[in-house]
Amino acid sequence: MNLHNKTISFLGDSITDFNYYISEIVKSLQPRQWFNYGMWGTRIAPQLQPTINRPYKDYDFISRIKDINSKSDVVFVFGGTNDYDHGDVPLGKLGDKTVKTFYGALWTLIKKINTQCNNPIIIFITPMQHVNENNRLGDGTKTVPSGTLNDYVIAIIETASKNQCHCVNLYRNKLLNPNIAAYGKKYFYEDLEHPTAAGHKLIAQDIIDNVLKIKE
Repeated sequence: MNLHNKTISFLGDSITDFNYYISEIVKSLQPRQWFNYGMWGTRIAPQLQPTINRPYKDYDFISRIKDINSKSDVVFVFGGTNDYDHGDVPLGKLGDKTVKTFYGALWTLIKKINTQCNNPIIIFITPMQHVNENNRLGDGTKTVPSGTLNDYVIAIIETASKNQCHCVNLYRNKLLNPNIAAYGKKYFYEDLEHPTAAGHKLIAQDIIDNVLKIKE
């Protein structure tokens, strides 16, 4: 897919908020114009209970769709890590249409983006691998066990496919794995969650390679 004459928007969390991988994509694919709607700490799904002391985390992706440029031809959605880490809605199942599950929130997100932007091309970007990613309590703050990080990745892939959206599976990228010491040191900061500049370049290249394969 050629982005040269297209308006593109990026909806995401802190990794998108940093803007680094976006700048690499823009430099390579040269869209007509682009917009960054990344916001630190946010989740795809609405929270059932308000987040104490950090209310900005509750400004979820769905609530921010109204801010996206309505002329967007392509919308990238890069999220899910924070839903796994500290979101309190259950994972749910494919076919859910309620924002009270992660699957249902994904479905709602797609429908609202299509309405806001008149059926743009939607490209999901899955979370990368994560330290402690098999803990069903996420980062340890959940009171009710949910899925592993891979379960959230599968939810994104399945929902995207069912709704004719595209998906870039960063979870498969073996270099973007902080559990391997050499990669963690090179591609991630000390928190082992946020990518370094080199990590952002890997993310961008993975996205660029996949975008170029999309047939319009």
